[in-house]
Amino acid sequence: MNLAPASNAMLAAESSAEPAGAAPAGDAEHSASGLRVWPSNTLLAGRQEAHIAHNGELYTLRRTRAGRLILTK
Repeated sequence: MNLAPASNAMLAAESSAEPAGAAPAGDAEHSASGLRVWPSNTLLAGRQEAHIAHNGELYTLRRTRAGRLILTK
């Protein structure tokens, strides 16, 4: 799937992500293993779905009525 021009801003932001080992941004927290963890509510921002740009592709993270998460391309 090719990204629309509006999504290119998301890719630019992704490429300027913080360096490894930097303090987490926003609501991200570090787990006991040192990995950054974002609550799903932060990613979804009160909505049923969020779009994630990764390696030139656009993915959709969707919350189901049962409260589960589905990631699709």
